[in-house]
Amino acid sequence: MNHKSLSDTIIVVNKIDSSMIQEKLNVNKEKIVNLFFNCFSKDDHPSYVVFDQVKNNHHLIDIKKYKDLEISGINYPTYLISFSYENDVLYQSLLLTNIKNTDGLVLFEKVINEGEYLRISKINKDKITNVQYKIEYYEYDNDGNIIKEKGKRDSLAILSNVFEVNNEMILNSLFKNLNATKSISKKWLGIYKARFNYGKIGGVNAGWDLEINVNKATITASGNGYQIGFMDELNAVEKDNKLVLNYKKNIDGLSLGENMNPEFIITEENGKYYIQSEWIDVDVLTKPKKNGYEIYKK
Repeated sequence: MNHKSLSDTIIVVNKIDSSMIQEKLNVNKEKIVNLFFNCFSKDDHPSYVVFDQVKNNHHLIDIKKYKDLEISGINYPTYLISFSYENDVLYQSLLLTNIKNTDGLVLFEKVINEGEYLRISKINKDKITNVQYKIEYYEYDNDGNIIKEKGKRDSLAILSNVFEVNNEMILNSLFKNLNATKSISKKWLGIYKARFNYGKIGGVNAGWDLEINVNKATITASGNGYQIGFMDELNAVEKDNKLVLNYKKNIDGLSLGENMNPEFIITEENGKYYIQSEWIDVDVLTKPKKNGYEIYKK
């Protein structure tokens, strides 16, 4: 943990400080493991880390006591959680809990693979701003194969929440995942449409229509056509010329979007808009440009 102080009351948690690791664990390990997994429900989004390998193999999880974190004059128990993840890639996180170890919040996460996923926190008095980032190392083709390593590693904030802490519990987020459109530029408001054609299948022109509606109240995406039908509600995070749309909940039809990370990325360049999504498969006749498939905004 880096107690990088921006003022007398602000602490930034953005790394593991080895001097704060305490080898002895003085609480029930299973209780902390279960609390750790339960904490991800606070994100209001499926976890960006896949825990399938360890959810049913708790012996693979290593937990060490970490130095208590003082917030508003109260010492909160903190734990370092780590395990090997997908071909021995190391996962590390810091779990903050209330005094009774009945509620908690993941303050820090880091996992490195072909890209890097990172969660950091900023603590200001009794408020914790919790931000998740995805850092891309490589460029990929349409089949998901690595083309080349990026000269500049792009960091993209994909989720943000603010929490309130007291000695009994860590309250659910005060502001949900930047999903209010007031948190993004007005230039993104509108309806985006695209058609994806497969050509003739069984003598009939096949394809599907995508529509994304970004308005002042909600953000929804719907797809209708050949072997597809869904409507999802989304959260939005703006990053320079990109609008990252993360799955929030399924409204109707297929719910595959909950496994997409993120579900859509809209890029604006020279007044034109482009879309990237796992919903769009490689069989469509139109080929993507540098920023994805062109999508039309009105």
